[in-house]
Amino acid sequence: MRNVRQEILDTAQNLFKQHGYDGTTFQMIADELGITRAGVVYHFKNKHLILHTIFENYFDLIRSFVRENLTEGFNYYLYYCVFHIYTSAKIIKNENIYRLFYHKDYVDSMEREKLWGVEESYRLITDDFNKDFTKEELRLASIMDRGARFRLFKEFAEGDGILTVEKYGYYRVYLMG
Repeated sequence: MRNVRQEILDTAQNLFKQHGYDGTTFQMIADELGITRAGVVYHFKNKHLILHTIFENYFDLIRSFVRENLTEGFNYYLYYCVFHIYTSAKIIKNENIYRLFYHKDYVDSMEREKLWGVEESYRLITDDFNKDFTKEELRLASIMDRGARFRLFKEFAEGDGILTVEKYGYYRVYLMG
């Protein structure tokens, strides 16, 4: 049976690599798959949802890889540190990936949809250290994290599109924790 949703994701990812995010349209995706534009819209209401799903799938693979290979002395703090370092290295090494990752639509979608995920990450980490934080303290930490992510995006967008590992590490590890 045909999995149109997955085909849209795969096709969009290839078209994003070829034409960039802004240069790819729903009609191009539909034409490539031999379906109507409405068929694409049925599965994804807008292009940033496609991009968001591509990255969520990408991060799910990395999370699984890190979790499977981080067996000794596992805790969530170590897990998130390794995950972010590994992810950062993968993103920085591939120009197509980091241009998509720092695209305004993806950053905007993260701003709107991921506060709860950041809060949950902080909650798991604080559990590792037997710390008890209030809901308000976790929310404040996650808002500060998002602020650091925004500063990282701004640095990328206003610069020449290339961040050194040191600068990326500063924003990603030092400011975000």
